[in-house]
Amino acid sequence: MAQAQRSQAARHLLHARDALGETDAADARSAAAHSNAGVGLILHSRMRDALRALDAAEQSWLDVAAALRTAEIPLSGRSSSFHFRLAAQNLAAFEAARRRRYEQLCEAGLAITRFNRLFASTTTPRETAILDACTALTALLADTFGAQSPEARLLSQYGGGLVTSSDDPSPYSDKLAEVARHAAAPSAASPSVCLHLETAVAMTALFPPDWYPFPHTVAREEPGDRPASPQTATSSSS
Repeated sequence: MAQAQRSQAARHLLHARDALGETDAADARSAAAHSNAGVGLILHSRMRDALRALDAAEQSWLDVAAALRTAEIPLSGRSSSFHFRLAAQNLAAFEAARRRRYEQLCEAGLAITRFNRLFASTTTPRETAILDACTALTALLADTFGAQSPEARLLSQYGGGLVTSSDDPSPYSDKLAEVARHAAAPSAASPSVCLHLETAVAMTALFPPDWYPFPHTVAREEPGDRPASPQTATSSSS
């Protein structure tokens, strides 16, 4: 990505956080906005500010996760009458399934934020740490959204190393279509903690490794080196 494009992307991401304003602590939009601002600050090479934004994003995701554990999960108002009656007869099972889906979405948002944090380090990350994190996050996102989801496809490009990223634009165009789809009016029946969750996760920016501001300074392993411990994006806090 050219420097001018990086700067433009960074400005948009930071503006979106400012435009959102104050929200409830357990609002996934706040988590996404802070996480995206962290990406913008990485693109500006303001690593300490990026860490603060990503810390705020992580705390917001954890607040959402905590709220989900006690939220009342209603039946979806968009279901057909047949599915609504079926769910009503198995209320506990359907509520548990929907709650688990919301929890998976929250875990995915948190994992993306933690992955982005790898690039906000004030020291240069080793390539093995980045590639290990790519592998772990790809598996999580494929499990949550499917192997052909834009996020999983974007990360799978780096399986052979940081210099082998694909020029295929389709994951990006598919991502734009996904964001537009999720931006449709959410169900009014959803509790507040779930209201914007799916849209917020869809809009959480995933930092492609080849966007790293200093791609040629990524530390490589020397013979005999012990690989740095990767900051895995799939770990979750309780």
